[in-house]
Amino acid sequence: MLAAMAVGTRQFGVALPIGLAFTWMLARSSDLIIRAGANVHPAEVEAVLAGHAGVKEVAVVGFAKSREGEEIAAFVIPSGDVSEADLVAHCRTHLTPDKRPRRFVFVTELPRNSVGKILRTELRDRLQVEKP
Repeated sequence: MLAAMAVGTRQFGVALPIGLAFTWMLARSSDLIIRAGANVHPAEVEAVLAGHAGVKEVAVVGFAKSREGEEIAAFVIPSGDVSEADLVAHCRTHLTPDKRPRRFVFVTELPRNSVGKILRTELRDRLQVEKP
């Protein structure tokens, strides 16, 4: 994975390997998850989860955890019969341990603004309210 940040903006690009080529995904630096000192780009985790046949749509956010800094949560809209165990196994084969979501939340829709962008702050707020 390659990453680059645009100077003077709060956006960065992440190049994800797709076969023999790379694809760029643009994200905001405020969406970056810092877990145990490692930077985790939500787009990378989302791309892996979206590759699972049982996932229609996914959004990944970080949430506060005192010891590790932030933990990773995935909000998943299932497209069929998929369980948390299925997604954990999928992530285990495609992501390093520091990039695997520790929490999966199954939802029927993701909150969006008027132009269709996912409202990650609302997802983070939902995690703070629904502590396990």
